[in-house]
Amino acid sequence: MNLIRKVNTIPLTTFLLFSLVIGFIFLIPLSILLVQQQTKLPSSAAPNPTPIRPIKTYGPIPSQPPQIDKLIPFVGKSGDVILIQGKNLGNNPKESRIIFPGVAASPTDILRWKDKEIAVRIPAAARSGLVRVIIGPWQVSWSIPLTIYNYKTKLHLKYSPPVLKLEGVGLKRVEDVYIWLDKGNKIATSAAFLSQTKLNHLPLAVALIDKEGRIIPFYVSPAEFGF
Repeated sequence: MNLIRKVNTIPLTTFLLFSLVIGFIFLIPLSILLVQQQTKLPSSAAPNPTPIRPIKTYGPIPSQPPQIDKLIPFVGKSGDVILIQGKNLGNNPKESRIIFPGVAASPTDILRWKDKEIAVRIPAAARSGLVRVIIGPWQVSWSIPLTIYNYKTKLHLKYSPPVLKLEGVGLKRVEDVYIWLDKGNKIATSAAFLSQTKLNHLPLAVALIDKEGRIIPFYVSPAEFGF
């Protein structure tokens, strides 16, 4: 009873202010607890979607043997995309592979496979040499080697019409230079006489060979060679 009497003697404004403070004291911890509990629950507004797997369709094996007419560019590094152009390559045939020296391209490396053109990324373990395409019972390779370089390569092949020239570290290793003006027209020279070889147009490909017959890595400026 004494407590009730004391409460009755408290002014109304003081009582309301006291009640408001007490309410805030209890309300803030309760709000924090509710927020923490809410974050532990999965959101109904943004559920985790089920991954959509693309449907990959395969075409038939070509009835005629495939043919490669061009591989561009003729030089590249791991991760670069090359184009294999030709005919009878099929439209994403299921029983097919692309083989680089030292490694086969994985399915994720093959970006596009059409009857007249394949776009494929150079795998990390690829080495310089001939690129092969296998489609069912058919097997065909590009007759001109693909040169693989990396970021440590210092030898630079430049084209200032009508002259090709080599610059950078490693020039003394070059024994022979092979220049393909087209698929069936190859010129052989040396690094010393390269600047004396006049070209009427961009070469289809170039390969540098050392004394042991190995391909020497080099790089080019894509703008100079029209890549």
